[in-house]
Amino acid sequence: MKFVSRVFLYVTVSHSAVMADNSSTGTFFDGIKGFFSKKNVDDKPDSSVVAPVAVADDSSSVAPSLGVWGTINRFFQSKTSGTAETVKTQSSTSVKAIAGEVEPIPADKVFKENNKSDAIKIEHSTEIASHKAKYTISLEKNFGDDVSDASGEMVINVYDAGDGFVFEQNSSLTIYNGDGEGEQIVTNLVTWQNYDGSRYRFTSRTVRNGEEEELIKGEAVKDLSTHQTRIKYTKPNESEIATSYDTVFPLHHLINALKEAKQGKAAVSNVVFDGSSETHEAVSVDTILGAPKKSDLKIKSDKDISTSSVWPMRLAVYAPGSNGPEPDYEMVQNVFDSGVIKDMTLDYGSFQVKATLSEIDFYETK
Repeated sequence: MKFVSRVFLYVTVSHSAVMADNSSTGTFFDGIKGFFSKKNVDDKPDSSVVAPVAVADDSSSVAPSLGVWGTINRFFQSKTSGTAETVKTQSSTSVKAIAGEVEPIPADKVFKENNKSDAIKIEHSTEIASHKAKYTISLEKNFGDDVSDASGEMVINVYDAGDGFVFEQNSSLTIYNGDGEGEQIVTNLVTWQNYDGSRYRFTSRTVRNGEEEELIKGEAVKDLSTHQTRIKYTKPNESEIATSYDTVFPLHHLINALKEAKQGKAAVSNVVFDGSSETHEAVSVDTILGAPKKSDLKIKSDKDISTSSVWPMRLAVYAPGSNGPEPDYEMVQNVFDSGVIKDMTLDYGSFQVKATLSEIDFYETK
């Protein structure tokens, strides 16, 4: 597997296409909760079947996680509940240097059993183009005094390993308070999931201000005999839990949402697990699917990648067991037919962060 060529992007950003309307959030999500008639206790992650091998930390007050965005959410919850050590930085000189310190975890080192030479080619439908995309992260809106600026970089790497899909998400983000003090958060998430979404392996790491804050590793298997999804952790502690059999993993959540959007569906509700949070549980995600919109982005490449339109998706992420209408955070993302995300805007209530596609490489497929 190798890169075809460097692809150049020409972007004229239309902010209105992805801007979350903060003033109408409550009413909007009241409507969502009413719309999802199947969003009830049975659809929630089943905490009653938890069977820990080792006692896990109490996570009732921990924010839900979905990749790097859940990590950011938990970061801001910790900022409001206690005083964290900060690093003095100057945004004019330090942001670019800090943003470049993305430390990936190579998938072949995490999953030794994913040996490409031994991989068995399985017939399957390719829904997402294998690619490596770089995003620039910036503060989009600020409704309070807690955050004065945010800047960073995220790299998403998706490819077909022959026995399943590998998804890597590496990010470096620096967030500044009103006094100009900054904290750097580096997150790495590496996952493998087989084609039918029944098996999943994950490694997640969070580093704050140069100190490793958490390292999580495990795997999940859908068990037909018990009709549950069994999740086994090996780090930070050995433990095992079970959740709903209908739980989906992150890449399949995107694949399914894109399929539903192309079929004209208006919404989809899933329980999603990615292994990136010490909550040790899946989260509920309600996704509103919009009609395709004209894209203002052009990709100059010899690959046949359509960018004439994008599918807008608005995701609301809820903590396990949540029955209220307000999500813990919401995300708007615009997705090409190929599954490549053009941009995404994260709304945390008091501020918004946007990730915009800046560079992309496509892999050759055999």
